Amino acid sequence: MASAWAKGWTLTRDKASPVSTGYGCKIDLGLPDHLERHVVVDFDAPLVRELAGGLRTPGTWLKVCAAAEDVAPLLHERWQVQAPEYLMAVVLGMDTAVAPEGYRLVVSNVGAVIEVEVRDLQGELAARGRAAHNGGFATFDQIVTEPAHQRRGLGRLVMAALGNYAIAQGATLGVLVATDQGRALYQTLGWRLVSHVTAAVVRASVIEVVEDADPAFENLLGKGLEEFNLQAAGFSDQRPLCVIVRDPDSGEALGGIVGRTSLGLAFLDLFHLPASVRGTGMGTRVLQAFEDEARKRGCRNAVLYTISFQAPGFYEKNGWVKFGEVESDLEGVSRVFMKKRL
Repeated sequence: MASAWAKGWTLTRDKASPVSTGYGCKIDLGLPDHLERHVVVDFDAPLVRELAGGLRTPGTWLKVCAAAEDVAPLLHERWQVQAPEYLMAVVLGMDTAVAPEGYRLVVSNVGAVIEVEVRDLQGELAARGRAAHNGGFATFDQIVTEPAHQRRGLGRLVMAALGNYAIAQGATLGVLVATDQGRALYQTLGWRLVSHVTAAVVRASVIEVVEDADPAFENLLGKGLEEFNLQAAGFSDQRPLCVIVRDPDSGEALGGIVGRTSLGLAFLDLFHLPASVRGTGMGTRVLQAFEDEARKRGCRNAVLYTISFQAPGFYEKNGWVKFGEVESDLEGVSRVFMKKRL
């Protein structure tokens, strides 16, 4: 019965037909938040655990014919269990489908899909629903009554009209998956509970923009890149390269260079000296120390970027060459990209 519901659901949504699987079926949807849907028709704990464990792409959905307390413990931490749902069925019978005063009933039929709308006299949509006939089953879907028109029997009207037209097409049994709210309505119409249904989706990671990254986060990225490089290239040789200028008496750090080396390339990331030691040749000595250490590590080239009002002239005097420039919003100010053959 769950497989029949899935087939009808794809018809009412104009989606590709389900693909049969050992556990039920798979539906490819291709939407960013709903890539695919896996329907497990007969609950089997080891099967659900194995299936859910292999599904990790955000937007992947799982529907299992079982209660949440049975399914949730089998899912990994990226799964988010949704509100309870219920697979329901009814033996279809002809019913009165007359719109109440102030409303009109509109029924259309395209292929196997029946669409019912209830509109008020101004043409505003008040209630709607769809059903798809498939092999003796009619899958009811998207049964909605707009808030301003609720408690006027319009939901019953939609269900009756859909059922009547489904019977005319040869359907004998109605199936649907209901929410808590819908279940109450359908039970008053004679629908019976077939199975609890647990729906879950693989959550997407949350993107957050911040001004400051803590050291632990930077370490996380560094380790991740190191592991990736190790897998891709068979080795990972990135190492920090720092040159520190210290006060001769206190040993306090005054300035210097922070950089790194990787894959034969030296990156000079930060270079600062206090005014008290500028103009004494200290800058050149610090830069040479950085370059010498990079050579010892096997680096053949070095790169950096500076700002046009900072020190491009200083680097040029020490053999660095400009290879690129990006303008900024400030007139006459740009970022200067430089390199040096070591």
